[in-house]
Amino acid sequence: MSKTLDNTFSLKNSIYDNLENSDFENEIYLTLNSGLSVIVVEGITDYKFWRKFIDKDNVEILKIYTGKSKVAKIIEKIKNEKILGIQDRDYYEGEEPDRIFFYDYNCLEIMLIDSEKVFNSLYDEYYLGNKKREDLKMDIFEQLKYISIIRKHSYKRNWELKLKNVISDCYVKNCINIDKLIDEIDKRNKEKNINEKKHIFDNDFSKIWDKTQYLTLTRGHDYIKLLSMVCNKDRKNLNAQSNKLRTNSANEIESAARTSFDLNELKKTKIFSSLSEYEENYNLTIFIRG
Repeated sequence: MSKTLDNTFSLKNSIYDNLENSDFENEIYLTLNSGLSVIVVEGITDYKFWRKFIDKDNVEILKIYTGKSKVAKIIEKIKNEKILGIQDRDYYEGEEPDRIFFYDYNCLEIMLIDSEKVFNSLYDEYYLGNKKREDLKMDIFEQLKYISIIRKHSYKRNWELKLKNVISDCYVKNCINIDKLIDEIDKRNKEKNINEKKHIFDNDFSKIWDKTQYLTLTRGHDYIKLLSMVCNKDRKNLNAQSNKLRTNSANEIESAARTSFDLNELKKTKIFSSLSEYEENYNLTIFIRG
């Protein structure tokens, strides 16, 4: 891929904000005509994840910084079996659109957390408390249930709620306080009448979820953020006795999760099966083999 194309994907207000731009189409077609397949992903973390699995001699990974809507528009715009899109499912419930592949469950991060190998490595490296591995894993999911319900309704009803940093602001006495959560969301969304919607959230919250529902409805960045806060709480307690332990950011834990996830783990996923089937059907080379 040309340096021009690589830089274009990194620039704000790039030609990808205007899908009618002929330069955009020409550059993509040049890449395809060179014999390479193209995989379009949502951002830098997706790019970092996939580049260790993808055959670079046969595939270019293109990262879009403006989200999944642009990924879908690019795939829809260019009708070629050699250009594919990979994106989070989030709360979408329909079938995968043509040449769009969803991560298992809600998103990339939840797919990583679902891996026993990955979670065990995070547990061993970052958690200093007394809970067992599976108890800790499910406790994080359960604490996030209410915010996950709110996110689901915001997505499905097009409320577009502002929820940035809300988890940090409602984490009180080592757990997410639901009353505080509602207050913080209301502060961020005065015009949305959050308190009037609370009965909707409460009704969903009263229903029992199985593990698949937690995996499907929990936002990955929420999970990593709360996990980092739980881990750092125990580190702070130990720091009262020793100043040698530092806290760990959510970004660091997310990076460690990606690093721990290897090809053997990828082969266990639905997205790998779907991409491998597509690879075979269209006689492409996508993955590193060996």
